[in-house]
Amino acid sequence: MRVELASSLAQRLRGLLGQRRCQNGEALLLAPCASIHCLGMKRPIDLAFISAQGRVLKSERAVKPGRFQNQRGAWGCLERYASSDSWFEVGEDVEFSVLRKER
Repeated sequence: MRVELASSLAQRLRGLLGQRRCQNGEALLLAPCASIHCLGMKRPIDLAFISAQGRVLKSERAVKPGRFQNQRGAWGCLERYASSDSWFEVGEDVEFSVLRKER
């Protein structure tokens, strides 16, 4: 799965709100992040809070707009527009590889 990183405060506050990215099953990693909001969202999202070691601490599917979610001890949150595709389960380990964009 392709994951885009949102690490600045502005990127994390905005998340997927009004974004065209992450349309094809791609996800957004908000880091650091232990809570998210779905205020202003038009569509539900899938989310997975992960620890600094990459363990899924909490996983939710189709979180409705206007909701808040949090997870104590989370280092980051993966989110995508809700999909019927497979998603992370609590206890799974997530591993990332960094790919640099060519200029």
